[in-house]
Amino acid sequence: FEMTGGRRPGKAAGAVAAVALLVVAVWLARQRPLEVRVAEVHRAPLVVHVVTNGKVEPAGEVEVRARLDGRVEDIVEDGAVVEAGQVVLRIDDTAVAAALAEARAQRVAAREELRVAKAALERARKQVQIDEQLFRAGALTADARRLSRTTFEEAKARYAFLAREVPLRIDALDLKLKELSAQRRAAAVETPFAGTVYRRAAKKGQVVRAGDPVLWIADLDHLRVRANIDQVDLGRVRVGQKVVIRSNAFPNAPVSGRVDEVLPSVVRKESRAVSEALIAIAGSTDGLVPGMTVDVEIIVEEIEAALQIPLDAVFVEEGRSFVYRVDGRRASRVEVATGESNALLVEVESGLEEGDFVIVFPRAGLRDGVRVAVR
Repeated sequence: FEMTGGRRPGKAAGAVAAVALLVVAVWLARQRPLEVRVAEVHRAPLVVHVVTNGKVEPAGEVEVRARLDGRVEDIVEDGAVVEAGQVVLRIDDTAVAAALAEARAQRVAAREELRVAKAALERARKQVQIDEQLFRAGALTADARRLSRTTFEEAKARYAFLAREVPLRIDALDLKLKELSAQRRAAAVETPFAGTVYRRAAKKGQVVRAGDPVLWIADLDHLRVRANIDQVDLGRVRVGQKVVIRSNAFPNAPVSGRVDEVLPSVVRKESRAVSEALIAIAGSTDGLVPGMTVDVEIIVEEIEAALQIPLDAVFVEEGRSFVYRVDGRRASRVEVATGESNALLVEVESGLEEGDFVIVFPRAGLRDGVRVAVR
């Protein structure tokens, strides 16, 4: 018997079997458990902090500026320890000393000029009196008498002029002398308190101008950190909060501190909008030096027993937070309400119970109801 117009039954059955095997393989592949990493939902202390950076600076410092134009005659070295009242900068005051001597000479000359004019007036007055007597006695001509009177009037006018002008000149010279004396005193700069010279902007022999910053002195036993506070964190940082400070030079030797002041102004620093907080360092400042950049962790809250999970377990869709909880051998998508968080952990306010397991780093292919295998 032979069929016509169709395939043989053996070949058709083989094709059906092949398709069935393919369907079964795909189904089995889809049912293969997805390997995942999990974390247990547990209660533990949760430290919430603001992580940022900052720069070490002296808590108190003196910026020494030149108060006189001139050449630096003497200056203390970097790292020098100085006492209160010690001269740390001296500027060559030769020009000022010369101007001061000249002004003093001019003042003496002005007073002498007035004295000479007064003496000349007295002599002319006496001479007029004598010549008047001689003229009456017929012993002096009229021309000689007139010359005597003219000399007297000239001496009188000159003295009257100098009596008005010299005091004004002396007042001006007194002001100049006061200013020059102050400049000469300014040539030697003393430090108001003991400390260490930790930075200089000039050296011996260099010409500086009045007002130029020359060196900085600080008490290096009392340092602080000027920390950058991002604008979004500004409302969380308050005076008195504890701070942990770490430096790259000594990563395993953190230094403790506290927020001493929060500066309210916000400025742009590169791509950041930041304010600043002044961090008072508590205890030893070993390993910290002015100008050093440090990492700063400001502890804004400490929750004693927070129900928490890794931050990497949470994903957000349309403004709502979700996790994948492991229920038996399957992943279950659960909406959660989250609270405070730090860089690694987040508080769970609702949606999970202590002892639940959640999937960390949800991967592609993970969805509600998928079989999972905990790795």
